[in-house]
Amino acid sequence: MIRLPPPPERRSRRPPSPDWWYPRPPPPLWLIPTFVMANLVLFILTMYENNCPSIAPHSCLASFLGILSFQPITQNPLPGSSPLALVKMGAMYFKKSNRLHHAYRLFTCLWLHAGVIDLLLNMFNILYYDLYLEKKFGSVWIAILHTMSGMGSS
Repeated sequence: MIRLPPPPERRSRRPPSPDWWYPRPPPPLWLIPTFVMANLVLFILTMYENNCPSIAPHSCLASFLGILSFQPITQNPLPGSSPLALVKMGAMYFKKSNRLHHAYRLFTCLWLHAGVIDLLLNMFNILYYDLYLEKKFGSVWIAILHTMSGMGSS
């Protein structure tokens, strides 16, 4: 005698849940564009603070930029501002952060860049990697990760 398998269970004919029909839209990506804008604005402010034409008017690179022109290659091998301007803007400087208790420098140095090449490489990494991570894990976790890794590296 041949035994047949039992008949399949009957399922109700209810429509699937609304989440299946209408998937949730992805969360808005706001953190990475904010990081990019903050880095660009602070680079321009650092170049404004640098003011190369007032220090060495005939040796500035890209002098057509006026007050935003770069320091000579002998002072900064990356086209950018002088180290003194970076320290004024809040770059990590051991003597000031240790002796004068400038703990804010741990945070402000995350947003400063030595030059255009440094800025472009950082923006590429932020746009390529962090944008993917923000889509995957959300803005809050990426903000915490970005801040903690930057403070740890400084």
